[in-house]
Amino acid sequence: MTDSFIPVATNLPESVSVPTTTRLTGPCRCGCGQPAPLSNDTDSTSGRARGCPVYLRGHWRRGKRAYTWKGGRTNQGPYRLIHMPRHPRADQSGYVKEHIYIAEQALRKLLPPDAVVHHVDENPSHNHPRNLVICQDAAYHALLHLRLRRYRACGHPDWNQCRYCRQYGPLTEVIRDGNGYTHLSCRRAQYAHKLKGFQKLSKTERSAIARRGAEAFWRLRRGQGQETGI
Repeated sequence: MTDSFIPVATNLPESVSVPTTTRLTGPCRCGCGQPAPLSNDTDSTSGRARGCPVYLRGHWRRGKRAYTWKGGRTNQGPYRLIHMPRHPRADQSGYVKEHIYIAEQALRKLLPPDAVVHHVDENPSHNHPRNLVICQDAAYHALLHLRLRRYRACGHPDWNQCRYCRQYGPLTEVIRDGNGYTHLSCRRAQYAHKLKGFQKLSKTERSAIARRGAEAFWRLRRGQGQETGI
């Protein structure tokens, strides 16, 4: 009696995944702009209509329905905020800083993404249009504050402060020194002070300091060589 032959199927196609239907969504009713599911029924009590987006979880008490609602205006530290949930710079609660909105109204268009609004009197709550200056970026905004501090300290916004004696002077007297500025005389005095302390050390201690400096120098050179492929 011979064994019956049972054919075995090979190279069968993989199981075809059945696409699931994607639930339609719309913008959340609180105005945050996040996608929210559409309602399946109509409820006149809550104002929900079939086919209209609903509130996301936790968003029902936002905006005018919030317990802390104060007419759309609130404070965040020294800044004043306005409730504008559809504004590009609005936070998660739908508030935008008042000075940004006032600057945009004076400019008659939205501010660029990197623009910063500066307060002339450095009072964040004083948002009169004459007290606001639109800066192109945060670096220019920091420069305005730096020049204002210099003017209040010495009466010259272009003078620099020495890192050693803390006195201000023009560029002809206070020169650039690394990341700061210094008088040439102050830098020489500081170098002489360090040299005097170095000479008081023993020969072994001075050799150890020189060896550590050389190791750090060559470690830096090797790192630069690896970056440049040398």
